[in-house]
Amino acid sequence: MGQLGPTWEKVKLTNLMTVDLLPYGNSRESQAESKWTFECQHGVNECWGNLLETCVIHYYPNTTQHLDIIRCIEEDFVITMGYSWKDTLSKCSQSHGVDISKITACTEGKEGNSLEHIVATFTGAHDYVPWVLIDGKHDADAEKNLLTQVCKAYKGTPPRVCHKLL
Repeated sequence: MGQLGPTWEKVKLTNLMTVDLLPYGNSRESQAESKWTFECQHGVNECWGNLLETCVIHYYPNTTQHLDIIRCIEEDFVITMGYSWKDTLSKCSQSHGVDISKITACTEGKEGNSLEHIVATFTGAHDYVPWVLIDGKHDADAEKNLLTQVCKAYKGTPPRVCHKLL
């Protein structure tokens, strides 16, 4: 969220960008009988975090809302080192109005498993994370200055937030 959160706060009331967040990282998936299994670079807690965020995005499709919830989740997960995704969800639901039962059912059930598989199919090849795409192309400069790169790529009259950057 280092670049995405602050950039989104500056542009969320404009039509400058849309965000497709894919919580998958450097995971690998395989199919075991009727469900998918995921192996994450940083272990099982990262996999639970990815799944939790995928369910949040599904049930809270408004970008501002799910980014606020995910920022809360990631901040708490870093503090607790991923100790308990349920505790993290509980803390974040209080400040962001998350329906805990809906997200828990998604995270623990077939729905979340299926949604995470969809995220896996959309993630595509990448060398590291975050892997930022602008107009479908990797943009390494956006990882350091997302707002400038989005403003440069914008077709049309750029909003005021871009004026000093271009």
